[in-house]
Amino acid sequence: MPSVLPFKKARVLETLPKQEEVMVREVTQRAKDLYDKELKLPTQKPLPCLMEKNACFECYKENDKNPLKCADAVKNYKDCIRRASSAANDNKPKTVSSHAWGYCGHH
Repeated sequence: MPSVLPFKKARVLETLPKQEEVMVREVTQRAKDLYDKELKLPTQKPLPCLMEKNACFECYKENDKNPLKCADAVKNYKDCIRRASSAANDNKPKTVSSHAWGYCGHH
C-alpha cells in the first residue's frame, strides 16, 4: 500500500508561502493599527497669543531707539496672555506670571 505521507507533505509545503503572506499582512495591519492608536503624537494646539507676541517683537525691531512706542503692542500681548491664562485656569487665581511677560521684553 503506497504511503500518503509524501502527498500530504507536498501539499503542506505548497500552502506555507500563502499562509505566511496572510500572516505578514495581518501582523502589518495590526502594527499599523497599534501605531495609529498609541504611538502617534497628539495634535498640537496653536500657541495662544502668537500674533500679539509677533506684533510685539516687530514693534521692538522697528522702534529699537524708542521702545516706548510699543506700549500698545505690549498691552495687547499682556491682555491676551491674561485672557488665555484665565481660560486655561478657570479654577485657579487669575494672575499672569512674570515668566509670560519675558517673551516680549525689550532685550
